[in-house]
Amino acid sequence: MQATCYYQGNPLHPSDVEAGHLQGSVLGPVLFLVSINDLPDALETLSSILQNTSGSSVSQGVISRVLRKREMGRKQPRPIAELAKKVREMWAQQNPVTDSQRFALNYQTMVRPMSGKRLPVRAHDDVRNERRLFQILGGVRMFGIGRLVTRKTWLMLYDEPCYWRITKVKVDHTAQDLDHGKAWGHLTFRGQPEDDAREIPRVMYHDWRLVPRHEEEAFIAYTAPPLAPPLRFVPFPPLLRAVILASWQKEGSPLNQEPMLDLYSVPDYAKGTLEGIYGQWSGRN
Repeated sequence: MQATCYYQGNPLHPSDVEAGHLQGSVLGPVLFLVSINDLPDALETLSSILQNTSGSSVSQGVISRVLRKREMGRKQPRPIAELAKKVREMWAQQNPVTDSQRFALNYQTMVRPMSGKRLPVRAHDDVRNERRLFQILGGVRMFGIGRLVTRKTWLMLYDEPCYWRITKVKVDHTAQDLDHGKAWGHLTFRGQPEDDAREIPRVMYHDWRLVPRHEEEAFIAYTAPPLAPPLRFVPFPPLLRAVILASWQKEGSPLNQEPMLDLYSVPDYAKGTLEGIYGQWSGRN
């Protein structure tokens, strides 16, 4: 597209300069507006204007800077801000925030000092009555390696046993009471154990409980119920059921059975009519 230059609101062309219309004029940045649709064409147009204009105070460098700013989307460089950002990133790498700082809590106001966020109201009772995972492990021999821990949420929601068996603990020694850190273990969720050990999430939640040793055997005892046979046939939606019954009645087929959708049947949509597809669904074809 051709670049268009404007001078005092009027389109400007190099021929105007050659004809002497702008001889001796001062093309200042305020009066000289450049509308760039195509940067190369604009540069060529402005260069020809500057070459043919005598006495103009607009230099080639000014026009180049205007075009560069236009090309950059008017984004001004901020070297000090970029340097400050790099310094903050370097400080964060040299002095990482520990879990004891990140999850510190004022038990009077229920506000975390570092983030300034207040815990939800429904969590206040658990914060006062329950404990975090490392508050429990800190009072157990070897930080609870080999012991079973569960959560109050699991006990309320599921009848099947849900627990972690601790296999590895990494304590945050910067914490005052050694009540922060990371733990790994084997998860058994709703009676289904996992083979691989992984990091235990949500250790900072106030809903962890330690399973006493004399109750571990009864706690993990679980007999899985027999699996129900997979569901294969389900009723059709009401409207689709009415369409199928109407098609059967039109064909003269007996209506002595309820149309059922076969979940294991994949109709061939590329072949046959709509009634044929219904028949494949219902198992009549």
